[in-house]
Amino acid sequence: MSRADLWALAGIVGVEIGREAANHDVDTGIGPLPIDFKGGRKDCPTSPYTTEMHEFPSAHMGSNQTYKYFADNFGLSMYDTVALMGAHTLGRAKKEHTGFEGTWTVSGRKIFHFDATYHHNMVVPDYGWNITNIGTDEDPKYVWKCTDLAKPETMDRDCGIMLDTDIGMLLDLTVDEKGKPTCEFFTLDQRTCKMMNWDQVYSYENFFFEDANHKFAMDFSRAFDKVISKF
Repeated sequence: MSRADLWALAGIVGVEIGREAANHDVDTGIGPLPIDFKGGRKDCPTSPYTTEMHEFPSAHMGSNQTYKYFADNFGLSMYDTVALMGAHTLGRAKKEHTGFEGTWTVSGRKIFHFDATYHHNMVVPDYGWNITNIGTDEDPKYVWKCTDLAKPETMDRDCGIMLDTDIGMLLDLTVDEKGKPTCEFFTLDQRTCKMMNWDQVYSYENFFFEDANHKFAMDFSRAFDKVISKF
């Protein structure tokens, strides 16, 4: 097995572990994912080291830039990309690795759950989003911080983060040359950004319902299979 094959297999196993963890706490309705592992990838001669430069997606891309990246590099449609980004329901961003800090879903065991929480958080009416630069003026790192407005101010109201590329799955987001959004989004009713992909995101919205989780999982599986099968 090549190193490239191992990374592809690790991705499949990671999602399966997340699915099982979610079902352990609540019946999400997500069964085994229809992602087939296919071997045959070839490592470069100097693997695991290389001096080649590869393009990685910027966290500060607007909607159209994000969709173009995944279309050009993996042949994904807009629909595929919205589903694939749901992988952010797992794990967290760490400042020492990316310059960003936080979880896309609430901390604790939830960051190990593979379900539709990522998309759900975007459309909760009581969630407020504030754009914050946690970097510097020279190297800005814009983060959308979530506040649960339904909770009293005396309680922990943190409900995660989103990056520009995440918010761009729901809204028609454009950014300036430093990655700062050019429109505003606080709640669904308080925004200057136009909606984009509302029907798809909302179809995943209620992660308490088995059909929403199942639909997300099937859409994600198809998109993820395209990504790891492109070699």
